[in-house]
Amino acid sequence: MEKKFKQNGKNIETGEEQLLALIKEAGEEARRKKREVMAQHCDRLREAIRKAATRNTLTYRVIHPS
Repeated sequence: MEKKFKQNGKNIETGEEQLLALIKEAGEEARRKKREVMAQHCDRLREAIRKAATRNTLTYRVIHPS
């Protein structure tokens, strides 16, 4: 038999369920935000690599003209 507890006239299990839902929602939000931040980070890395590759190609052409 499942026991239900009341405190100050409120069902404690309902409060616990709400807390669990909030924790789950916060975890989902944190994971979503982490994915966004990692995507931005990867975009910045790709851009830096692209710029470095362009710079190195130009430097190589100046030092070693065709």
